[in-house]
Amino acid sequence: MVSRARTFPLAILFTGLVASAQAADETPSAEEFAWKKTITVQTLPYGNALFEYYRGEPFAAMTAILVAQDRGQLGPHETGAMALLGSLQLEYGMLSESEKLLTGMLAGQLPADVRERVLVELARVRFRGGDLDGSLQRLQQLPTLSTPALNDEIALMRANIALKRNNGAEAQQALLGVNPESTQFHYALFNLGVAQLQQGQSEAAQDTFNQLLTLRAENDEQKNLRDRTHLALGYEMIRQKRPELARNQLLNVRLNSSYVNTAMLGLGWAYSQTGLHEKALTPWLNLRERQPADLPVLEAQLAVPFAYQSLEAYPDAINAYRNAMQRYEFELQQLDEAERAIEQGELLLLLPSLEEQEIPDVLQQHARANAALLKRVLAQHVFNESLKRYRDLLELREILAGWQFQLPIYQDMLANHRARYAEREPQVETKLSTVDMTAYQQRLQRARETFEQSQQPENWLLLANDKERRLAQRIERAKARIDRIEKARGPMPREMDKLRLMQGVLQFDVWHDSAGRQWRQEVLMTQAEQHVRELDTQRAKLIVAKDVAGSRFANFDQRIERQLNGAQNLIVRADRLLDEEGQRLNQIALDEVRRWRAQLSDYRQQAELALARLQDRASIGAQP
Repeated sequence: MVSRARTFPLAILFTGLVASAQAADETPSAEEFAWKKTITVQTLPYGNALFEYYRGEPFAAMTAILVAQDRGQLGPHETGAMALLGSLQLEYGMLSESEKLLTGMLAGQLPADVRERVLVELARVRFRGGDLDGSLQRLQQLPTLSTPALNDEIALMRANIALKRNNGAEAQQALLGVNPESTQFHYALFNLGVAQLQQGQSEAAQDTFNQLLTLRAENDEQKNLRDRTHLALGYEMIRQKRPELARNQLLNVRLNSSYVNTAMLGLGWAYSQTGLHEKALTPWLNLRERQPADLPVLEAQLAVPFAYQSLEAYPDAINAYRNAMQRYEFELQQLDEAERAIEQGELLLLLPSLEEQEIPDVLQQHARANAALLKRVLAQHVFNESLKRYRDLLELREILAGWQFQLPIYQDMLANHRARYAEREPQVETKLSTVDMTAYQQRLQRARETFEQSQQPENWLLLANDKERRLAQRIERAKARIDRIEKARGPMPREMDKLRLMQGVLQFDVWHDSAGRQWRQEVLMTQAEQHVRELDTQRAKLIVAKDVAGSRFANFDQRIERQLNGAQNLIVRADRLLDEEGQRLNQIALDEVRRWRAQLSDYRQQAELALARLQDRASIGAQP
């Protein structure tokens, strides 16, 4: 099963979508291209999007970017965020949206080499999705590229498109410019050989394939390519009736290769061409006992009785034909059962569980018909592309269902806020009514006037502390008492002088420290003014908050209701798309099952005819 290719944020690390390399069928894997740049996240919404992306939640990351963009919260990260959004859209198969973003808004903001990679990847994704016209159109619109490796990839993509359209000449022309030093050269040589065979250039194709075999195979893909090359040369030699050369090529196919069955079938025909039918039986008998989910295995059921017949072992040939017919009949019944299961929707019931397990394992666990054959039927590129879309829709529907479940919670929260507001509003009104800012301002003004008066020496008492003021008051009371006594008994100069001396000493002590006292009073005055201003500000904010709070709930009911309706509409749409994609998956599977049944029916018919001829001739005593 092909897993979803993971894209990286373009503003941090842009790599090509990694495709499984299938020469002549798919574009080979691109070398990773990295644009690494250390960045400092300056806005929380963009940081949240990156967090969601790197923890493996691409849909949440895409949602976070769209929300932040709508609110204008991306700031200096808008380019990087849009690049990440475009790559995620590309990952989810949103080709039009991704292409519009990556080649429109970001076209002039990405480095040239990254922009070139983007354009090539857009063409590649369409090619892998089967949109050959769309892919070719984008390849034709590419500017002159500065990256040689990209030119090689483009050449391979053009060649693959041409080969799929049986245009070998165009494919051959496209492959001529591939750099022999590039990692793509193995695939270029193989596809060139295929293109030459399509044009009937057998000798040139053999030279090309032999050149490929001289190259070192350094990984599994290149080893598989070498196996396919030996296979292509072997069958071409069989076609040219050069069985010895064919055997040499076919024997070089690895035993653990996925192409070994085809090689064994061809090896038997190579022996048969030279009349070595007994030797041909060795690979064919071995092949006949293998899993039938491969055409060479099914064809071997006919090849074995053919070899017996060629050896004039007619009873063995008759038995082998009968065994072949029984095998075909059994496999046809398995296919009929598989077709009925698919038509009844059992495949669609299994699709949600295919995320974590391979198709054959799931089918086998659920006792489905011939899991090995269905693996071959279902594990094809077009099915997996559709399955990826189906999974994405399942994920999207799950998210929508989560939103639909959570939105009523917001309604409860809104009701709680309203109840809390209704409870607190009278308390706030009471608090506001007790705050008389006019009185506070008047008291503050009086305090300011008193402070200014304390700057004059004659008002020294305003700078005195409580103890000093009490002492001054005692002196004044004593002076008043002496005045009363003087009116009755006459002057008391000595006592009055003592009081004046005491008052002078007190005044001197206070005024001597006046600078520090005045500074402390000024600090207290400043703090008082600040507290009054803060009180006034808080009071104003509270009034505004009270007014706003009374109306802030007005539109939330409608917004939540709109979101609920929107989520429901999107769920209905997702269900419809899921049904359409599921039916498409069913049809792909059914078409493949029916194609195999047609092939098996043809093999069974051939076996029946061959058996009938043998039996007819045996019944009349004729030599077969």
